[in-house]
Amino acid sequence: MKKSTVILCLLSMFAVSGFAQEARKITKEMRMTMKQLPLESRKKLLESAKRELTLQEAVNKSGVVAGATEKAPATAPKIITTSPSVTVTPETKVAPVAGNETKVQAPATSSFTPPAPPAVAPEDFVTKAKSYPATTLAWDSETFDFGKMNEGDKVKHIFTVTNTGTNPLYVVNVKPSCGCTSPNWTKEAIAPGKTGIVEIEFNSAGKAGMQSKTVMITTNTEPVQKSLKFTGEVLPKPGHDNHDGHNHDGHNH
Repeated sequence: MKKSTVILCLLSMFAVSGFAQEARKITKEMRMTMKQLPLESRKKLLESAKRELTLQEAVNKSGVVAGATEKAPATAPKIITTSPSVTVTPETKVAPVAGNETKVQAPATSSFTPPAPPAVAPEDFVTKAKSYPATTLAWDSETFDFGKMNEGDKVKHIFTVTNTGTNPLYVVNVKPSCGCTSPNWTKEAIAPGKTGIVEIEFNSAGKAGMQSKTVMITTNTEPVQKSLKFTGEVLPKPGHDNHDGHNHDGHNH
């Protein structure tokens, strides 16, 4: 190949490959060579240069594609698909079905019944009474006799208590010895020097004969508990037996 052809080919290769600076260096020499050639030779040279340029562009393009292919990751692309969202609880089972649908199976029902919580223990009234500052008290009486009454009568009596100490008096609880007696008492603090009450109601239904009952009082005193007592005689209805004539705590309550 002639020198002029080689120079022209190099010039075209540099231009296509991006080496513009190298192309400019040989431009001067190329111009001088072209001026020395006849017109026919110049045309042939230009045609040859065009072919070389076309071939070089094809090679460069194929090289870019090949480089991209070599750099491509070997792993297959990930395909992300969407499906209806399903909330799954610990006992929920999800069964796959055809298509993108998801079938949720309801948890199997069980006949198991959890055990009932243990019964709450009754309040410790003694401990509660001791949580208050101690005081002293005085009862107007600690016993009372209803006398005689007809069977089925309901009778009441009020015990009066006075706070003789320097701290408030609390009647924390009143507990009768049997269900035939209903109590009611002062729930508020009783100031020093003031009085409160403990009222009892006795129902004589089914209680024929002599009666002797007690009521346990819990207060913030020493001792903490004190028993009040009431008695009475229940006259039986006509035709009813009088039992043994006595009905004390622990008998025929």
